Amino acid sequence: MLFSAVIRFGNRSLAVVLSFALTFAHALGTACWLPRHGLVGFIAAIILLVVAERILAWSWIKAGTAGSSIRLL
Repeated sequence: MLFSAVIRFGNRSLAVVLSFALTFAHALGTACWLPRHGLVGFIAAIILLVVAERILAWSWIKAGTAGSSIRLL
């Protein structure tokens, strides 16, 4: 709930960084387990990472963040 509150009500720059970090970490964590199932798992890991990136990009477009120059510091 804390992450959701920071993303929703916090500083916009922090929200962008935090949403990227959380999405990337969860997708990467899941993708690391899949290759142990052979070629099918490796392909599934790649698909998972691509889908996670597309969903994150779509959410940034809907939020009006994509293409804008947000100063991180």
